[in-house]
Amino acid sequence: MWSAAAGKDLAAADLVRVTVTEIFAARFVTPALQHLRVHHPEIDVEVLPDHRKLDIGRRQADIALRDRRPEEPGLICLRIARFSFMLYASTEYLKSHPSPERGKGLAHQDLVAWMYILPAPTLQFMNESTDGARIAFRAKIS
Repeated sequence: MWSAAAGKDLAAADLVRVTVTEIFAARFVTPALQHLRVHHPEIDVEVLPDHRKLDIGRRQADIALRDRRPEEPGLICLRIARFSFMLYASTEYLKSHPSPERGKGLAHQDLVAWMYILPAPTLQFMNESTDGARIAFRAKIS
């Protein structure tokens, strides 16, 4: 927690700000808050569902849950989970589009872009280039 990282003694009743991506907030953090509330009712938690980097040093957030290791020096990091992505396609789609082959990229495929994952044409997704892929639908939560 912030108190350990900053060397300060914060009372358990202090507000704890947790910055987390929208999908992590909805899927993992919000459901866990019930357990926290039962066992530590004195802790107030504010969930900040946002992908922007908030400055922990300036207490814009106390805890950041992210999908990659932070680059800022002096932060205490702990891996709490592993996750992976998969590609899915309907049988209808596969009737009219060739199935992608590993190592050959996703060019000419119609993709559903999940939040910030596929906005850049040079991005790698599952170690495959998205260069030449078409974004058929973009879902962004913010």
